Parts: sequence; structure tokens; C-alpha cells
Amino acid sequence: MQDAEQIRARLDRYESFAARDPGNVTLLAEVAELRMQVGDFASAEMALDKALVLSPGNPSLRSQQAVLAIASGQFEKAITLSQELIAQGVTAAAVRYNLAYAFMYLGRYAEAKEHLQTIGYLPDAPDGAPVLLARALHHLGDVEEAMACLRLHLERRPRDADAQGAMALLSLDAEDLESAKEWAEKAVNGNGDNLEGLVTLGSLALERQDAVEARTHFERAVARHPKSGRAWAGAGLTEMLDLQLDNAKSGLEHAVEYMPNHIGTWYALAWARIVSDDLTGAEAAFAKALEIDRNFGETHGGLAVIAVLQGRTAEAERSTRVALRLDPMSFAGRFAQSLLLARQGNTGAAQETIQKILSSPIANGQEALGVRLAQLLRERKKLTSFRNPPAK
Repeated sequence: MQDAEQIRARLDRYESFAARDPGNVTLLAEVAELRMQVGDFASAEMALDKALVLSPGNPSLRSQQAVLAIASGQFEKAITLSQELIAQGVTAAAVRYNLAYAFMYLGRYAEAKEHLQTIGYLPDAPDGAPVLLARALHHLGDVEEAMACLRLHLERRPRDADAQGAMALLSLDAEDLESAKEWAEKAVNGNGDNLEGLVTLGSLALERQDAVEARTHFERAVARHPKSGRAWAGAGLTEMLDLQLDNAKSGLEHAVEYMPNHIGTWYALAWARIVSDDLTGAEAAFAKALEIDRNFGETHGGLAVIAVLQGRTAEAERSTRVALRLDPMSFAGRFAQSLLLARQGNTGAAQETIQKILSSPIANGQEALGVRLAQLLRERKKLTSFRNPPAK
């Protein structure tokens, strides 16, 4: 792989060639590619525009335009360009791959899956096509199919770190923690910056409540992949585990920026704000979660907790009933219930409810977080402050 200096040197050389031969489409395409590699997207686009004036409708140049659109974050443009090429009868697998890639970034996973399955294992399919298909399937909830896709690919390319990382994350979400660790270590050994491997190792450390190891992995993940919502979420939860609440909120705020439709991250951010006494901000985060799914019991339970803390008892009781009807084991619903009991002076019942929450089996990271949040709220004396509430 060439470093930045080598790419810049090649760019200077090809630009000098193009200046002497301005009608050479091949040179202009090479200049555009090198400009894109150094991040000069505007100049890359200018070079491609010049080339297309010389060779109107050239499918290779149009495909290169789609790649540039993806690189510069113009995913809708990339989709339009790729679809136009397909409609014109261009059959190159790379065109469908680019289209699927753009669909993935826009969260249109079913459409990405359709085009990636069309590519299959064609001889001209890009090397990353099976991994991208597995990621699309993962987003669609087809975990077993995604794993089968990766197993087949890894038989052909057993040292593909991207495939190993994808398999690690799939195993983590399937709660096969031993396999998740094994695949993640392979991925990170093959590529120390592999996002999915780092996120998996960080998540496993977080589940063990090992904040030091979790922070090591998540800090590297966000440094190398600053737009990864899952990496930021892990970093934020690690800081919450370590009682670094300002850092926790910052990490989770970055996470929802990049994963605005992930209800669990809004939920975690809301709790980080509750623990920091930012009830207004917490309510706003729960409201976002409610927009995504009105039937998630934890959101109603969280709103109930806020209502209790703000003295809106009747509203808290309603939200608590909704939360526990949707999920009788809801951490937030049961916590709100305990706070309501405390407000009524029934501290023994409140403590009994808290103990039940704290002794609940830890089956996954979310429940482990719930246990830790309960501990945090007790440490900050949230409960005792409402045993004798001020007169309304």
C-alpha cells in the first residue's frame, strides 16, 4: 500500500503529464483517482468532468464518478449514477457493488442485499462483496445467513480481517462470546485498526465491567473510525461504567449523531443524563427513543423515572404501568416503581425492589448496564432524596 507521500508524488507526476497532453482521457482519470485518494474531491470531480467532455457517457468514467460520490459522502448521487449505468446495460459487478455500498450508508439494507446477491461470487465481483452482504444481512436481522455467507468467504480467504471482524460482531450479537473473542482477536491481529474486531473486544471487556481494557479498544476504534456510532456508544458506556459522566454523555451524544435510529443508544444517553441530573436532556433523549418505537417498555419506564424525580406522581404511575405491561422485567419500569414506593414512605418495599433488580441474571450487555445504573443511582443517593419529598 502506498503512503501519502508516494500518492502525492504520483499525483504531481500525472498532473504534469496531463498538462502536456490535456486531451488524454486515461491521464485525466488517473489524476482524478489520485486526487480522490488525497482527499481533494473537488479537484477530482473537475478532472472527471473534463474527461467526460472528451468522452461523453464513458461508463468507466461514470462509474468513477459514483466512487467519488461515495468517497465525498454524496450517497444519493452515487445511487443515481450507478442506477443509470445499470439501466444502460452496464453489467460490471463493481457498479452494483458501488450501488449497494451507497444503499448501506443510507440504511437501505434490503436494497443493498438485493444487489449484492446479484453479484454473488462472479469472477469480477470486488473482494469485499461477501463481507458487505454479510453486514447487510446482519442489519436485517438475518444473523445465521450472514454467518453462512462469511464462512463460505473465509474458506476462500481465511485471513481476511474484514470478514473475521464481521464474524466477531455477528457472534457477539448472537451471544456466542467465546467465538466472538476468537474472531475479534484474529481480526485485530490481522489489522490492528479493524473496527468490528475492536468494538467486539471492547464490548466483551465492558460486559466483564473491565473499564480499563474496554477503554483501550474503544479509544482506538473511535480514533481510527470517528464516524462509527457503535464505537462511540461503547466508549460512552465505558465512561459511564467508570463514573466519568461528562465523558459518558459526550461519547453517547456522538453515538446518536451517527446512529440516530438506534433506540438503545438514545436510551443509554438518557440514563447518562439522568445520573448527571440533566432531567430535561434525559427526557428529550427518551422522546427520541419513543419516536423510534412506542412499544419499548424501557423508554416508558425511563420517562416514569423522570416524572417521579420531577414530582409528577400521577404521570409516573401511568408510565410505570405501561412499561411493566410491555415488559414485566423492565429495569426502568421496576426502578420507577421503587422510586414511587419510596415517595410513599414505603422504603422497605423500595429497597426490596432495588435488590431484585440488582440480583437479576445478567444475560447480555444491556442488562449488565441496567444493574450498573441501579448501583450508580444508589451511590448518588437518588433514592434517599425522595423519602421525604418537599411539599408541593
